[in-house]
Amino acid sequence: MNRLKALLPLLLILTLILAAAAARADEAEDLTESCTLKVVDKAGKIRNITDGKYTSYWESSKRNEPWVVISSDKPIYGLYLCFQKMPDSYVIQKQSGEDWVTVAEGGSPRFHHAFFELDGLKKIRILSTEEKKHIMGFNEIYAFGEGEIPEWVQRWEEPADRTDLLFLATHPDDDVLFLGSAITWYAAELKKNVQVAYLTISNTTRRSEALNGLWALGVRTYPAFGSFPDKYSKPAKVDQAYKDMGGQDKVLGWVTELYRRFRPAAVVTQDINGEYGHPQHEMLVDAAIKCWDRAADASAYPESAAAYGAWEVKKLYVHLYGSEEESTAFNWDVPMESMGGKTANETAEAAFALHKTQEGKGNKFNGKRVPFSVAEYGVKRYPNNRFGLYSTRVGQDATHTDFLENIEESAASVKEAPAEDEPADEDGAEDGEDPAEEDPAEEEIPEEEVTEEDTAEEIPEEEITGEDPAEEITEEEITGEDPAEENTAEEEPDDDTIRGETALAPAAPEWADVKLNAAGYLDEGEYVLEDAENGHWMYVTPTLRIQITRSWETPEKQTKKEAKQEFFCYTAEIWCDLAKGELPYTAWSEPDKPRDKMKPKIMKTIAQEQPIVFGTSTDYYTYRLGRSKSGVYEGVVIRDGEILYDVPAPIKKRYNFPTYETLALYTDGHVESLHSKEKSAEEYIRDGAWEVYTFGPCIVRDGAVTEFITDIANRVLNPRHAFGMVEPGHYIDVICEGRLKSTDGSTGVTMGDLAQIMIDRGCSIAVNLDGGQTAVMVFMGKQLNMVQKSDPNGRATKEVLCFGKRAE
Repeated sequence: MNRLKALLPLLLILTLILAAAAARADEAEDLTESCTLKVVDKAGKIRNITDGKYTSYWESSKRNEPWVVISSDKPIYGLYLCFQKMPDSYVIQKQSGEDWVTVAEGGSPRFHHAFFELDGLKKIRILSTEEKKHIMGFNEIYAFGEGEIPEWVQRWEEPADRTDLLFLATHPDDDVLFLGSAITWYAAELKKNVQVAYLTISNTTRRSEALNGLWALGVRTYPAFGSFPDKYSKPAKVDQAYKDMGGQDKVLGWVTELYRRFRPAAVVTQDINGEYGHPQHEMLVDAAIKCWDRAADASAYPESAAAYGAWEVKKLYVHLYGSEEESTAFNWDVPMESMGGKTANETAEAAFALHKTQEGKGNKFNGKRVPFSVAEYGVKRYPNNRFGLYSTRVGQDATHTDFLENIEESAASVKEAPAEDEPADEDGAEDGEDPAEEDPAEEEIPEEEVTEEDTAEEIPEEEITGEDPAEEITEEEITGEDPAEENTAEEEPDDDTIRGETALAPAAPEWADVKLNAAGYLDEGEYVLEDAENGHWMYVTPTLRIQITRSWETPEKQTKKEAKQEFFCYTAEIWCDLAKGELPYTAWSEPDKPRDKMKPKIMKTIAQEQPIVFGTSTDYYTYRLGRSKSGVYEGVVIRDGEILYDVPAPIKKRYNFPTYETLALYTDGHVESLHSKEKSAEEYIRDGAWEVYTFGPCIVRDGAVTEFITDIANRVLNPRHAFGMVEPGHYIDVICEGRLKSTDGSTGVTMGDLAQIMIDRGCSIAVNLDGGQTAVMVFMGKQLNMVQKSDPNGRATKEVLCFGKRAE
């Protein structure tokens, strides 16, 4: 017995080690140390390529077609390049006999940290194809085996046509010290479309540090770097700083071009007094202010006006500007779900630690040197939660808690934002996605171009639904029958909450080799079809039928200004035999744990661990939890007949995401959508609601587009997700891919065309759910649609809307 007691701690440790190993089993192996490298010349510094230190590097001599060859005993599936000097063009090649064959091309877009997916190669050559003598150099190269690529590997996205927020910093590390907590909050937590720009980079090492820091903050859009030198001007004056940069005109032209190129709704920059008095900081803020009017004037700097058009920034915020009472009042010590519970300040501090060249550097205060850190410089001495509204075209702030207050359309919707805006990715912050999207730019905010945000973008309150909340929908209107008339053809189920009549499913499609009964189901057993090549999937039992098709959609352009839309659309058509109890249900990421203790997982993992036939994303409500004091509301949240939250949002005539309109699925099969304040959770339960999601907007009602669509001619392209009903028991779930031009060509879809898609599929009612990176569709444990490279498996989630349970 004593021996057993002595072994128990060892057994526990062994169990933990095995569990950790299992958790890492799907992560790609880092093959870098076992690889052999050969370089065109200067082999003496070859070890610097794989030492993990961005402050060291290898570079070739100035020559034609410099190259690096990587050999590995194990197949390489992922190659991550961190350039010290990047050529204008280069290729990744594999060896075929004595020849080299190109498998990937690089250099456009110009991402100095670039990742390439490979097909299990054991010998790779990186060859510069620039047509003149030049130098190619690397800070680091990493090689990975098969599996999930680690999160720290950067997979950058190109800047969007419009952005929600442009953060303008002087040097790499200034962004983290003074703006970093705001950057990570809006980019990672709210999933807004965030763009960062630096006046200088000093050298290529600091450029790499900037990229590493931004990635750690949750930024996925590649930053902009100016070509100006890093210099502390003497005398320490703004006019001297301008002279040292080549003249005021050069600096103002660059900032004006940034405003026009990225078309931000709001700009956030540093302190007028340069925080600790740095003249280059002061100069940048002076330029940001001067370019407020210049960017809107097409006659100023006509070259950038010709390239991008004039642009009116809606709001300009300056660090530490104005009185404390009138400045913003952010709280950066709130745990962020997107960062695993770390606060914005903690995330910024971790990001600053990646700026290795700045370790130990700082300024003297009272004769004592104080090293740079977020805690010391961003919190204690120059509060990073205080920003003043210097200029505005949309009125003064009232809440002082949001850079995007009063901006009704979010630029993020161009990209996608998750949980606040759309509740982003969702679509709304960017495009309907939940906060956490995306969805998370916008041009001057003309009403017609209101952008949707990914569920994760800021969640401004919503628009009125356009219905009279006092007008009740009678059962006859829902089912088309007289509720007093009994159906004697079939015995009524014991559960008297199931009142509707099941819709008959049509005959099987010609691509499915299955015989169905008159009701459109099977008499017994189960039929499964998975034909990913042709875009067909099907599942049928005696009580459930799910039919999924993938189609290439090219909606007609409505205006000359509208970008061309091309995308893959996944349509799931679902029939449930309600009389026999076939209902949708919720699957949780960790079903054996309390709701508040569950950890999010990617959707396909949940579908593989549980017997889910068909699953799709929802409203990403978890991003909104506990944020009502900052104007973000959970809404009405009901899952499987259980009330989780009843925190309705005020009704306001605003077109931001989410709009806080519900998608209510009832046990009699009908679907309803109201503003979350129009009906309480208890009333939904009383009326037979089984699942209630809060997001919106409702885009189709009574078979026609809603007021939201007619009022706002939205032309923003985003990945989007909608759920609708044809008739009780017959549902349509649609996911439209987007932001995948470099992968499968999908551009995304406008909100108006999403509504038309649902109408074309016969929906009498349809509601927009979180889109962007949140929107995922799974079938039999496999993810069907593609999501942008930064999150190829979609956002991690705690819940899945499901139909059917497969045999285990």
